[in-house]
Amino acid sequence: MRSTVVKIEEIGDARTVAVTGDEYVPLTVTWIAPESVGVSLLASIEDRAEGYGGGQITVKLEPLTGEIAGVVVANTPKASPGDGFVRPSELPTVVGGIRVDRSPWDLNPDLVAQREVVGESAPLSVFADEDYVYFGFSESVPVKKVMAGAAGFAVGLDGELTGLVVERDALSFDEF
Repeated sequence: MRSTVVKIEEIGDARTVAVTGDEYVPLTVTWIAPESVGVSLLASIEDRAEGYGGGQITVKLEPLTGEIAGVVVANTPKASPGDGFVRPSELPTVVGGIRVDRSPWDLNPDLVAQREVVGESAPLSVFADEDYVYFGFSESVPVKKVMAGAAGFAVGLDGELTGLVVERDALSFDEF
């Protein structure tokens, strides 16, 4: 099983979150940090089987800390989660903000990223019930969710982010 490039380095303070969406960009989640320096680092994930047509999710990181600043679902995945999927409501919850390992962005000796975008393909999926909407981007099975307000991430046993989790009540539209 191939793991995603986005792995937890640390869980810190939970940030205020804003969740939006419309007919052109299905979902945007933004965590509001006290400061932001430079251009965001991006992990751009397309569906492994169908490319952009099968879904596209971008995770935005603060460039110096690796703290997740936002997620954009530019194209909603078409597939349902695979075997072993655990509903977000069944996962234990940890409250906090996520800082990820920035090494895939080719850090120089001063720990400054040399790449702005890391692209990869993964089996993208979407799941919705009365409590949550889940956008999966990993084959790993989640064991917990880390939430900062109404949004957060499902996390696998090895610290890999397996998908975006958004409380259904935070969505002001009925796309999912």
